[in-house]
Amino acid sequence: MLHTTDADATVQAFAHAPQRFGVIPFWFWNDRLDPVELLKQLADFDAHGVAGVVIHPRIGLPFDQSWMSPALLLCYRVVCADARKRGLQRSVRVSGTASTGPNPKKR
Repeated sequence: MLHTTDADATVQAFAHAPQRFGVIPFWFWNDRLDPVELLKQLADFDAHGVAGVVIHPRIGLPFDQSWMSPALLLCYRVVCADARKRGLQRSVRVSGTASTGPNPKKR
């Protein structure tokens, strides 16, 4: 059993944990992507103390930014480079058909 001072220190350690132990939210990309806007959003995530992001491309991306297109890969490169500079973790989520095909209505 923890002594009172140990418990207090543990609570304080959790309450003031380093950013690297923060949340890592899913970042849904489901509409036209603008690298400048993505960098603004990443800066906002960082300013709010998130530890990183899980990029999750979804149905809704326009045809020219569909799965593995040069335009989508550019967005990945820009965001991942900035996240690295900020010390943020980054990951890409791929699941089913949600991320592997464009929205035919946005051609």
